[in-house]
Amino acid sequence: MTALTSLPNVKQLSERVIRVLGLNPGPFTLQGTNTYLVGKGHERILIDTGEGKEGYVALLQSALAENAPDDTPPTISRILLTHWHRDHVGGLDDVCRAFPALDKTASKYPDEERDGQEIVPVADDDVFHVNPGCTLRALHTPGHTRDHLAFYLEEEQALFTGDCVLGHGSTVFEDLPVYLASLERMRSLNAQRLYPGHGPVIDGAEQVRATLDQYVEHRMLREREVLGRMAACPLGEQTNDESAAPPVWTAAQLVGSIYQGYPDSVLNAAERGILLHLLKLKQDGRVRAVPDALQTASTPKMQSTEHVLSQTRLDLGDVASVRHVGWSLLNA
Repeated sequence: MTALTSLPNVKQLSERVIRVLGLNPGPFTLQGTNTYLVGKGHERILIDTGEGKEGYVALLQSALAENAPDDTPPTISRILLTHWHRDHVGGLDDVCRAFPALDKTASKYPDEERDGQEIVPVADDDVFHVNPGCTLRALHTPGHTRDHLAFYLEEEQALFTGDCVLGHGSTVFEDLPVYLASLERMRSLNAQRLYPGHGPVIDGAEQVRATLDQYVEHRMLREREVLGRMAACPLGEQTNDESAAPPVWTAAQLVGSIYQGYPDSVLNAAERGILLHLLKLKQDGRVRAVPDALQTASTPKMQSTEHVLSQTRLDLGDVASVRHVGWSLLNA
């Protein structure tokens, strides 16, 4: 694995943007969650709150004090959340206690299944102003999660991407066709800079375009790999019968073939990713789920196999419902 670039806990990235790390580095959070203070005057907008690590609020307060326009430290007037994952919302209560004017509310795209506390709902294309000269436009960019928002800073032509695009490596998603549509929407903005939810800033129009192109191509490459593997028999088995039905693969067999040599720690996420590709390919009419291999969900909390196969979204808790489904190419 490529070594990560070291990031300071606090860094002024532009005249309007300060990055404050969430103090939660890890395999999936990289250097930690990026939270952002946006604005130039006495009021700032905070994008995301980290996961609630000790010392984060003090770091936030220090960043505000050190970047005061005069002798009075700025305050946080609004919190915008990119999505519901704990590493982005877990610090919300701590931040609200430190800044009582926030009244324990945050603004995000609503998700009735996930929102456990009062929020101020944000709709696609809502605009937020913080003076002087700072305008953020909310963009609903689902796919990583269904409630995912990105925020476009109009004065800088810069995009806060949340976990839709990271500063290093690729990201996970729960609905591949929807995620690809969100990437296309991001590409259409022709942004000059990306402020990701994890990892370093992606700077310059050329690098922004290359990164977004790479994210789309990575998914298309994986799709081609899946289709290529499925044209052969699993485990190297061969048949000379040209009239035989197409080979049947499970997601686990595809993972074993495509991810040879990868550490075990990534294989569960890889299996979900492969299943999401298969659900997209099923929608596209490229593959089918083999009826004889279908299994019924074993617990009431799981969605039925039939229900999961009827959509392109796959929640983490529903992986078991389709883990043992067989898949084959549709005949041309």
